[in-house]
Amino acid sequence: MKLHRFDRNALKEWRDTGYKHVHLTRSENVGLTEGSEKPFILLEPYLDDREAKKYGSVIALTSAEIEQIIQDDSGKYYK
Repeated sequence: MKLHRFDRNALKEWRDTGYKHVHLTRSENVGLTEGSEKPFILLEPYLDDREAKKYGSVIALTSAEIEQIIQDDSGKYYK
């Protein structure tokens, strides 16, 4: 698995797949920010919000926060 930039194409792909909820984690909270890389938000999509809520911060894929992450170019995800 490799980290990818979260952008509008990724958002469309996730919506088309049926994902509705996203778990957000700040990179510095899980030790993913090293060296000169700026901190980012790790996004993990979930089909079932009950499963996602087990892990903390969950928002709808349609939320304004997702749009802000795309505009700020601050989101990444594993694929």
